[in-house]
Amino acid sequence: MLQDLLVRKNMNIRQLSIKSGVGYNYVYKLVKGQSDIGNCGIYTAKKLANALDLSLDEFYVEVEESFLNYRSSLHHKIKEGEEATMLYILNNDLIASNIFRGNYIKGLYALALLDLLCKKKGYDLVSDYDDFRTYSLKEAFYPTSIAKDGANNKKKYIPEFLRYNIYEEELDDAC
Repeated sequence: MLQDLLVRKNMNIRQLSIKSGVGYNYVYKLVKGQSDIGNCGIYTAKKLANALDLSLDEFYVEVEESFLNYRSSLHHKIKEGEEATMLYILNNDLIASNIFRGNYIKGLYALALLDLLCKKKGYDLVSDYDDFRTYSLKEAFYPTSIAKDGANNKKKYIPEFLRYNIYEEELDDAC
């Protein structure tokens, strides 16, 4: 949550507003949860991230819906059925909407999952996302601390996720 991040950064709403150049009332609504951080424009998100000395990806991981909750919800969908999960990703536009908002981690995670499920089911990849398949996170992203702890142990990571520099090793661990 943004409120927790401000406490850790020893900042208040007014300081964030001034440092970022984002209006106080809007920052207040974001911090208090009256506006969804996921709906703010990428330009505003970049200004807030810079003011907090974070990359855009770090900012979204810190303040938006917890990535682990996002990951867990997708893993639960898989338990409901692989095709249902594919339709959920497509119908809710989880790939493009996240990427266009600057949340590459969530967008590329959904794309990797979609590609993995297409491969498992013997379907062609959804060509609408070919441009996004050229993207990759600048830094390695470990969805769980277990994956990070095992990074040097030559664990078996899922190739569809590795393509985007996401070190995912298991999809059956939904909480």
